[in-house]
Amino acid sequence: MSQPGEPEMRFKWICPAVVCLTLAGCAAGTVVLAPEASCANTLASQSARISITRDAMFAGSGAQVEIVDGERLIGRLGSGGKLCWDRAPGDARITCTTRSPLGDSVPYLCAKFRTEEGRLHAYRLMHVNADLVRAAEGAAASPR
Repeated sequence: MSQPGEPEMRFKWICPAVVCLTLAGCAAGTVVLAPEASCANTLASQSARISITRDAMFAGSGAQVEIVDGERLIGRLGSGGKLCWDRAPGDARITCTTRSPLGDSVPYLCAKFRTEEGRLHAYRLMHVNADLVRAAEGAAASPR
């Protein structure tokens, strides 16, 4: 029982619950902006495929990370999202920009690597404003 002048115990939990539900509703999803970008299609001949998966985390879940391959805008990764696209083999320069309701970051080079024909190049983005990490090996992609 509550003491006189104290709110009922059930009311003490309403405010934190409302805040948590509101923040969870602010989580930004993944948006594919390159119409041909897909993880489901078979790899086109004479192409390489890049796949970037963003870890699902509560911190930063309201932000999206915009992914650009060279000059080509691929999409925006939400928390727990994945983007895949095919490209010509050769040097890849992946630029990331964090987009959030609080403001955008300056675009930065989050990975630079060489793609090979017929190969999947899988990377992870562990948190916003971070470099990409090779998914299979766990080693960081070559820095700027």
